[in-house]
Amino acid sequence: MIRKANSKLLELSKGNINSYNWDTGCYTEIPEIGMYVDTLKKYINQLARTSKSCVCPETVSAIYKKLVAIVGKVTDTTPETIDKEDEAEWIKNNPMCATKEKWKILAYKICRELEIEITTEEVLCNYTLDITLNNITCDILTALSAANIDCQNNVSVTIKEDACKIEHKLLIEKHPNGPDLSLYTLALKGYSLSYDKIKLIYDSGLTLGLNKLGNCTINTTIDSYDLTQITYNKVITEIP
Repeated sequence: MIRKANSKLLELSKGNINSYNWDTGCYTEIPEIGMYVDTLKKYINQLARTSKSCVCPETVSAIYKKLVAIVGKVTDTTPETIDKEDEAEWIKNNPMCATKEKWKILAYKICRELEIEITTEEVLCNYTLDITLNNITCDILTALSAANIDCQNNVSVTIKEDACKIEHKLLIEKHPNGPDLSLYTLALKGYSLSYDKIKLIYDSGLTLGLNKLGNCTINTTIDSYDLTQITYNKVITEIP
């Protein structure tokens, strides 16, 4: 098992180097495997010297089982060969394990299915990754696409100043770190977002912002997206 674990460590180390070169990230088990292997080696060496080991057999058995589970888990989640027809589905289900070039191919596929047009490749990749990881949920995607379609059709949101202030106050009561009144007003009138849509964004742990161009953005943990760079050709009601 130690030989097998060392072989797996070597394999994952090569993969970890690739992760820095290609922005993949599957190999979080390396420190844990190394720790278990070191413990087993110390136990074997102490037995060989007939000195009493500080690690009891029950602990060694538990470590061994964990090591087997980890080595097996790594093998199961990163198959050596993938059929071409299954490759896109595998990348979709394991987005953090794919190279940027592979992910771009799937990103274009997702955009075609959702009828989304994105102006830059960087936004394309990150936005579709946020959708796939469910950071941008179907409800949010539906809200954004509906608002975007309204903008394309020149449907503007009309709301009196007093009503706008009341809505903003209600939002801030629930989300103290929410948008200031000027950003809230811009989101309403400039991007056809309603109170309910903005509240949904903040309820989902996302935020609105303003970039250097003065455009409204939606912000996730992965990226910040200029809403003018993303066009929807239909109201999206489901994520493929």
